[in-house]
Amino acid sequence: MVSVAEVARLSCRLNNFLTINRLFRPVLGQSVSRCEQFSTNPEEAIIKKQDRMAADVVPFKPLPLPKRSWKGRVKVSTYSVRQKTHKPTKAETPAFNIEEVETILKEMEKELVSENDQPVPNMPNPYVEKDKKCIICQYNIDLNYKNARLLSQFVSPFSGRIYGRQITGLCIPMQREIARLIKCARKTGFMSVYYKKADYLADPKLFNPFK
Repeated sequence: MVSVAEVARLSCRLNNFLTINRLFRPVLGQSVSRCEQFSTNPEEAIIKKQDRMAADVVPFKPLPLPKRSWKGRVKVSTYSVRQKTHKPTKAETPAFNIEEVETILKEMEKELVSENDQPVPNMPNPYVEKDKKCIICQYNIDLNYKNARLLSQFVSPFSGRIYGRQITGLCIPMQREIARLIKCARKTGFMSVYYKKADYLADPKLFNPFK
């Protein structure tokens, strides 16, 4: 049987072991010997450890920069420079003057006016209607009393009379020339003479002449 005193003594030794092991654990990859971990004088071991760590630390010495000539190099800035804006004062802002505006407009009118812009005095009127011409004058048709096929178009097949100007639409000289040629063609036998009064055009025929 284990007595209570032995259990208490073993637990006390275990607590001391854990405390020392936690204090003397390797720091930053440095190894610690087993004799230092299980040293009976923890204060002395801590002082030795601090001295050893201080000796291992290398003092920082800034490296000397090489001397270089910066003349002629472009100065590059990592931030945008704010440009100064010119703000006009009250004295610099001109007041509105109607006389100056009128003078400027007159100068512009003088520049725009030139010889090409002047009206042409002898320019023909483009909106004047063209003189109307009859079909014979327009196409310059050669008239002849022997052309009975052309002249018969100006004669009525029912009465044998010559159509007037209100129907043919000919000018006065051509109307007279057509009438003269029709009479000449009838005299020479190129056109037949068929005359019937207009009063009897609607009368019914008394008998059938084709029977």
